[in-house]
Order: sequence, then C-alpha cells, then structure tokens
Amino acid sequence: MSRNRAASTRNRNYSVRMRASKQGLHISGAEGIYDRNDVTRIVQAYTERALLHEKGRADEINMIIEELKEKPRRISSLPLCTLNTRNPDHVKKSAIKILTSAGITERAVEEAFRSLNIGITMRGAMLMDIEGVRLEPDLLRGVRVTRMGITRVAAATLSKKIRKAGP
Repeated sequence: MSRNRAASTRNRNYSVRMRASKQGLHISGAEGIYDRNDVTRIVQAYTERALLHEKGRADEINMIIEELKEKPRRISSLPLCTLNTRNPDHVKKSAIKILTSAGITERAVEEAFRSLNIGITMRGAMLMDIEGVRLEPDLLRGVRVTRMGITRVAAATLSKKIRKAGP
C-alpha cells in the first residue's frame, strides 16, 4: 500500500445508525459518527442496547453502517444551563426570559410551550420561525436529523454537567 493511500484511509469516519423495534413498535435508536477503528465496538454496544432495553428485547434490529465521503463539520452546541426549581411557572418564566433575550419573540416561546403541552408524541423535532410559526411539512411527525455525533470530550463534559445537576 502506498504511503498516501495509507494516510488517507487512517482517518475514515463512519456513520452508524441503529433502530430497534418489538412487534413493530420502536423501542430504541442510536446513532453517531465514529472512527473506523471504533465501528466494531459501537455495533456491539448498539446491539446490546437493543437486546437489553428497558422497553423490552427487540425482535428486529436495523443497523446502517456508512462510510462518510466528507470530513464531518464540527459545530459548537448551545450553552447548557440548569434551573434549580420545582416550580413549573418559574421554569416557564425563566425560559421565556432566556429565549427572548436571544431575540425570540414571546409569542414564539408561548407557541412552543403550547405545542409541547398538546401531548402528541412526535418522531422528530418541531421547527419554528422567530414568530412561532411551525415550519415542518408534517406537523405530527416533525423533522429528523441524521448522520450526527458528539466528540468524546463534549460527551464527557455533557455527562458530567448532567450528573452534577442531578435528577
């Protein structure tokens, strides 16, 4: 193998996606972007997750392992903050304050809370414009993002912050 070819294959990234179901109902899913050397370990971990899930043992597991043709683009996540309160009204008022200070209209925030409180289980995420108008083509399904991951450092930092915040 030539030196250039060896160097180009060393840094290959793969998207690994798993969906598990039991009697046709979704029970578990996972995905991430991994170095080629980690794929075997991740596939095993995702398989165990599907077979040992608290919602039951999957009777169907779909796994997609796909080599990425381009280097993943890295972006920063939004800042994480914890509000220590047991009062739902305080949480809502704080969320409104934080979001409106970022330029989102109070109407949009109220519409987001209203949509969340309807109680419909969506497969994806809601997308709203700055005025609170829903943008996704199917309002009951939402939108999904695929082929994404988190760096090890970011995952460790996030886990530490979540543990520190407590239940």
